[in-house]
Amino acid sequence: MLELWKFAFLAFCAGFGAYLGSYLKKKGENLATREDITDLVTQVRAVTTATKEIEAKISDAMWDRQKRWELKREGLLEAARSVAIVKDRLSQVHAVYQTEKNAMKNGEPARPEKQIEVFGNWNAAADSLEQSTLLVGLVCGKEVTDVLMSFNLFTRTLSQKMASGQPEAMITSAKELVNKMNALQDAMRNELGVEPLSIPSTPVAQ
Repeated sequence: MLELWKFAFLAFCAGFGAYLGSYLKKKGENLATREDITDLVTQVRAVTTATKEIEAKISDAMWDRQKRWELKREGLLEAARSVAIVKDRLSQVHAVYQTEKNAMKNGEPARPEKQIEVFGNWNAAADSLEQSTLLVGLVCGKEVTDVLMSFNLFTRTLSQKMASGQPEAMITSAKELVNKMNALQDAMRNELGVEPLSIPSTPVAQ
């Protein structure tokens, strides 16, 4: 009888041990699974956070790039308008000073007030172009800024010649003026990423 109880006890212990081992193994697997899931969730959160940060940086970079392009476009358009006005005012200076020079040769009375008026308009246009050039220098490259400055210097020198009694300088400098206008147009188009026109200069009759 004692042997039977020993056998039963051993059988119970063996069964219980097997059950306990299986239970602990299962618990261990579940725990490992939960840890894996926790790690996975943590990784997903980290990836999501990183993705959002990258998206934000890309969005900011694209906004900055778009804003810079808009500022560049506005600056160049303003400069183009100023250049057109300068050229128009320069033509007016030539017309008035040439007319006055011819009138004086014919003994007609001079009209200094007309000269003062037209030269004042020219100076205002030239000053506006200088302001536009400063803006372009802030948002655009060196090439287009240098071309603008060269154009402004050239037209100021030309206006001074006409005001000092040489209105015919507008005619003798016409080819150079056209060349500078073409160079300026190409530089602006290049700055905007547009293919330059590269219009060849046409000699102007002297």
